[in-house]
Amino acid sequence: MNRHHQILVRSYIGPKYGVDVEVRGEWAPLDSPTAVEEADINLKKAQTGAALVASGAIDGVDENERIRMDKKSGYTGIAAGLRAQPESPEDDSIAGGT
Repeated sequence: MNRHHQILVRSYIGPKYGVDVEVRGEWAPLDSPTAVEEADINLKKAQTGAALVASGAIDGVDENERIRMDKKSGYTGIAAGLRAQPESPEDDSIAGGT
């Protein structure tokens, strides 16, 4: 369909009005999830995230980033998580370690 519109614009509208127009089609979704379906999707994403954190595949900061970037999560406004900085060997000697 996009190709059809591009050809139409270039062969008819462009020459008639003396303009070079770029055509991009943006289609509305045919079926949007209901509130219940959206809640179910978010629950499954949360369960997947919890399982990944529990297994050590990702950490809490990664999960924080995922939900902050997911526009449908409901948590796009939360603060970014901070990764714990590893302690340096010097910290151990200062704290009385060997």
